[in-house]
Amino acid sequence: MMADNTLYWIGQPLALLPKRIFSVLHERFTFIECGDDVSVLSNPKVRLCFFFYNQDINRELLNSAINLCENLNRKLVIVHHGECKITNSDFILEKIKTNQSNYNLELDKIQSYLIHDFDKVKARLNAHNQTLNNRVSDDLVKAIQYIEQHIANPIQEKDIAEHCHYSVTYFSKIFHKHTGKSFIDYLTFKRIANAKRLLISEPNCKIEYIAYQCGYKDVSYFSRMFKKKTGVSPGVFRQTNSFH
Repeated sequence: MMADNTLYWIGQPLALLPKRIFSVLHERFTFIECGDDVSVLSNPKVRLCFFFYNQDINRELLNSAINLCENLNRKLVIVHHGECKITNSDFILEKIKTNQSNYNLELDKIQSYLIHDFDKVKARLNAHNQTLNNRVSDDLVKAIQYIEQHIANPIQEKDIAEHCHYSVTYFSKIFHKHTGKSFIDYLTFKRIANAKRLLISEPNCKIEYIAYQCGYKDVSYFSRMFKKKTGVSPGVFRQTNSFH
């Protein structure tokens, strides 16, 4: 989080917002779009992120973000189109519906939080700039970031564990503790989330290419895994979520 109201935006693209709320948000804040990269929450300088939520597309991604917020004491502002059946949480600062009549109350509260929290964070970072949150090690943050950056490549748990100087058993334990998922489940979740994003944002790309970009060299296996995790094939998902 930065003093100049520059914030990170996770989830669906800002461009999909209705024009009115898009304009209101940009009058108050500057956003850095992160797509599905929830690892930004592990940055010790980040205290608050916006999350553009669609329960049909990124429900699991939101659950992962909330899990990280709980472990790292971060806050989320959830922006959503329709229903948002997320129970109130200490880690959800505000929920904003895109078609509500007025946004001022929620946005005023967010700006007040930013001013108050920035002073606390600045003091803490000046005193403990070398310390990451005690519940997540530098190595685990690097592991999560490595997955995000190499999602199209083969990724083995044993290789990351070795890189972090951990046994596979210990690495698996701490990874599950801080992400709420096993390594394999998290990797699969990230690959399918990336596939969803590409299927929507790249409507002319062949499914074979998207499978390859998400780390699947066998398109048949990719299609089976995608349907297992989403309930529909990649082609059907693309059709039902087309904005054209």
